Amino acid sequence: MNITALTLQRPTTRTKLWVCVALTLASVHMVFSKVEFIELEEGICTTRSRWHGGEGECPLATGKREDVPFCTSCEDKNKEERFLIVLVISARHHFTHRQMIRETWASRYDSKDYDSSTYKVFFVIGNATTREDKFGAVSSRLEAEHSMYNDMIRVSVIDTYSNLIYKILLAFDYIEKRFKYDYLMKVDDDTFVHLESLLLDLQHPGRRRTKKFVQGQIWAGVPIRDDKHKNFVSKTYYPLDQLLPYPHGAHYVVTRDFVSYIVKNEDMLASSIIPPEHRGNIEDVRMGLWAFAIGMTFVHDIRFVETINCHINAISLSDVPLNLFKSIFTRLRRFSIGGIQNGTQDVGSMCTNDVHAHAAQTYLSIAQKIEREKESPMNNPDRYYEKLGNAFNNAAVHSAYISKFKVAAEMLQMAKDAYDIAGIGGKVIKSLEYFRNLASGDTACDMKCVENLRNSLDIGLQEFAHEISKP
Repeated sequence: MNITALTLQRPTTRTKLWVCVALTLASVHMVFSKVEFIELEEGICTTRSRWHGGEGECPLATGKREDVPFCTSCEDKNKEERFLIVLVISARHHFTHRQMIRETWASRYDSKDYDSSTYKVFFVIGNATTREDKFGAVSSRLEAEHSMYNDMIRVSVIDTYSNLIYKILLAFDYIEKRFKYDYLMKVDDDTFVHLESLLLDLQHPGRRRTKKFVQGQIWAGVPIRDDKHKNFVSKTYYPLDQLLPYPHGAHYVVTRDFVSYIVKNEDMLASSIIPPEHRGNIEDVRMGLWAFAIGMTFVHDIRFVETINCHINAISLSDVPLNLFKSIFTRLRRFSIGGIQNGTQDVGSMCTNDVHAHAAQTYLSIAQKIEREKESPMNNPDRYYEKLGNAFNNAAVHSAYISKFKVAAEMLQMAKDAYDIAGIGGKVIKSLEYFRNLASGDTACDMKCVENLRNSLDIGLQEFAHEISKP
């Protein structure tokens, strides 16, 4: 299998400046920090003082705390060994998501040829947010699920979006005190991980990194200042106009030393977490700050990508609709078993026809949404029509991948119309003519033609996967 070359972030004077800024911000946060509570319901609250339940934590409605027992004096020799730990952050009521993961990518195809001791998958679940949740059917089902699978880390923090970072940090505590491992991966419960490819990559002698390493989609951006947005960050707690590069929270891998650093320095780092009223506790941005502050190497890997940008070398897809899990798994299982029988390591592609069809429809919907919202093109007309053209163009690419050449030609025509207004229409002329000929039958396309076409489209998809992050 061909492995796409990774783009490494190399230290520069500017990077060193950012590290200094990150450390300074941590100190500033400590000055402003104080213990605060979020009252969600009588008898239910949470605290910022310590993320694993220290001074100031109030009891739940029953008068009992839902603690996870933590080991306080474990040495590595007494810990269970795993090469990779995967933490799946899941909402309490996402029973279907968890079961779908268990039955697909977390199962490793149920093959006896694979050593399951190399990895372990956990689902991270928080406490109930309401009395109805705590004493109702959801909690009963969770108890039954936990008893059956024993793969859930239940952390003592209320399961809300604003507490997402606490869920992860508590899970870090749990893993660090029970396991000896090399890598930890954090994913959302709508992410599909190609475990075969990921493990082959992490274990590859020429690419293996075991110290200060974070791998995934490395994003850059600006703080959201809209106080109505869930990811609002106030200038009080983040005065800079540019965010530090950070790993997209849907899927990233870190070396154990990063997790160990977080756990060992939790008292200091807890004070740098932004208070709830200022929101901004975007866990991936916060992880990026901490990773920069200790000199982690950031690797922007185009194989970590959204489902709608799936390409042949993808090893982790985010935002996967539940109805696509089975088709992706079936394809990978077929390739994996075939590879074992043939004595190869051909682990297959995650991009099924269903995935490309979903991507084409999603990009068409994005284009239609841009048109419906009638975003004013007068402010920046070139940018407006370029965005519209890009959406139609991407819909065409995925349509062409599954040989829907007529649809691809229609989408490309609409892309060209938008690009013409932006002054960049020439970029799709050759492709438009080609797909028109394929759609009309004037140009024949046998299996070899389709294979070559898909290879070309894949190159474009991988380039796009790199551009959307611009690390």
